[in-house]
Amino acid sequence: MRRKYLILFLPLGIILANITAFFPELVEKIYAGGLYPFIGQGLSIATGFIPFSLGELIVVGGFLFFLISLIRLIQLLTQDKKRGKKRIKLYLLNVLTVISIIYFVFVITWGLNYNRLPFFQIANYEVEPISIEELALVCEDLIQRANTLREQVEENELGVMKIPGDKPSAFKRASLGYEKAGQKYPQLGGNYGPPKGVLISKVMAYAGISGVYFPFTGEANVNTLIPDSFLPATIAHEIAHQRGFAREDEANYIAYLVGTLHPDIDFQYSGVFLALRHAMNTLGQHDYERFLGLRNNYSEGILRDLVELSSFWEKYDGLFEKISTEIND
Repeated sequence: MRRKYLILFLPLGIILANITAFFPELVEKIYAGGLYPFIGQGLSIATGFIPFSLGELIVVGGFLFFLISLIRLIQLLTQDKKRGKKRIKLYLLNVLTVISIIYFVFVITWGLNYNRLPFFQIANYEVEPISIEELALVCEDLIQRANTLREQVEENELGVMKIPGDKPSAFKRASLGYEKAGQKYPQLGGNYGPPKGVLISKVMAYAGISGVYFPFTGEANVNTLIPDSFLPATIAHEIAHQRGFAREDEANYIAYLVGTLHPDIDFQYSGVFLALRHAMNTLGQHDYERFLGLRNNYSEGILRDLVELSSFWEKYDGLFEKISTEIND
């Protein structure tokens, strides 16, 4: 009987998420700027001492538990239909109860950040629509900066960008950019646990996922198989989620911003490389001829990095990736 009441957490979470969307100032002041830092930092610090992703373990364990219980239910249904039908009702009730609790906890521990003030208001930026000409100027600037930074990064034997030392070093150095950013934007500061690589990175790659923030443990999880040119910006992107910025476009911008403030060239280049791809893709949607003209200004190094990045995702492209993207969206 109590389980039926626990199902009420689902509509309660939905109502809370929808009502707070009308009060971003209150969400920013009470939740994003007050309650969430304690939740996010507390969870992150507590799990930060664990050398592997606890969130990954929970997801894999939960999936296996669900699969095993479903198989047992099917076996019971084939052996005893009467008992099986009763067990199905109980099973569905349990599933709905778990979903209700998970969703409500998600909303409380992180989800309300979707309803906070936009980052441009927090940062006191003046934002207005721009023309195609202005976008092209932005792209020109990004190309020039990316070309300059690309000359300073290390390369592997194939001539593509390489992180100095190894990929784990990028995880260790990621916080340096946020330390500088936090001096200007306090909302980007704070003491959080380190980002973590994921053991099932190949599964994430087939799902088209480069990184994911797990709000129940406060962990910024990253696919370690992605190319080096993409890795630092991805780490910074997931840390932005960890800092309470839920929207994808804002996390991308913050990754770029933090990258430009980072003391290391690989993070600077990866951040500008990320911004360049997004800005040029937008330009290509509105003025393809100008896009092609500006693309001719890419350095050979940037072109090699783009080919590597494209080839990487093509290897894992398929039905699973398409389904995963739809669910994620």
